[in-house]
Amino acid sequence: ERLRQEQDRGTYADEILIDVLLLASCDAFVGTMTSQVARLALELSYFWRGYVIPYTSLDIPWCWAGYKRQEFTVNGRTFDYGC
Repeated sequence: ERLRQEQDRGTYADEILIDVLLLASCDAFVGTMTSQVARLALELSYFWRGYVIPYTSLDIPWCWAGYKRQEFTVNGRTFDYGC
């Protein structure tokens, strides 16, 4: 049972890595910036290309130029977020 759990963890990690690489290779991106997978994919895409591809965030905005603390409302829920 323990061996199976360790194999499953490796499989999950492989699947996440494949998802990130595929997302980063797209010509445009739609995702959520509260997801670390989505943020990593967008950053990797920028690293590979040297420019930001067209993207849309479905929840909070992505900040490329510095830190700002702002209040956001998503689906009726308000929260404070620094990016």
